[in-house]
Amino acid sequence: IRDAYQNAHISVLCQEHIAELYEACPHIDELITFNLKKAETDFSYRDKIVESLRERHFDLALNPVYSRNGLSDHFVMASEIVESIGHQGDLSNLTGKQRETNNANYSRLLPSEGAWKPELQRHRDFLAGLDIRVAELNPSVWITPDDFSFAEEFFHANQLDPKRTVALFSGAQHSSRHYLGYGQALSELCIQR
Repeated sequence: IRDAYQNAHISVLCQEHIAELYEACPHIDELITFNLKKAETDFSYRDKIVESLRERHFDLALNPVYSRNGLSDHFVMASEIVESIGHQGDLSNLTGKQRETNNANYSRLLPSEGAWKPELQRHRDFLAGLDIRVAELNPSVWITPDDFSFAEEFFHANQLDPKRTVALFSGAQHSSRHYLGYGQALSELCIQR
């Protein structure tokens, strides 16, 4: 996206708890965060976020979330952004009527065929809809020098070899995505290695 919009001031709107994933990203200019629970229940808080977005006078909003929800659509719609592009998406987080109503507020909706695809493929489809062709997409995490120092100290203090260490985080925001069998699934591999 940075390559396609080289002269743009790129802002990312995200939930507070994932801001760290963007703080060291060299491809964005501004990070705007919000508290999801508060935005869902406190209308004056939500209005302040919208007002903050309006004050920036954005020309373009990109909503690459495949399973859009009412809040993200609200931020796009209420912020009076000149052009807005989103995924056609599915009905995981919206009713058919809600999606139809919200769709009318987007300048363009991009398709991503198939009932199930990995998120990277959904993102590739979104980029293709913007005429951005990529040969390969890989997840990236940008870290700060402090993060790097912490990791080095942690590996040293715990006598871990970074080339032979795998860390798993098995949490999820929604209980339907919780899986209790990771230990059993990985036990034989851990014993072998």
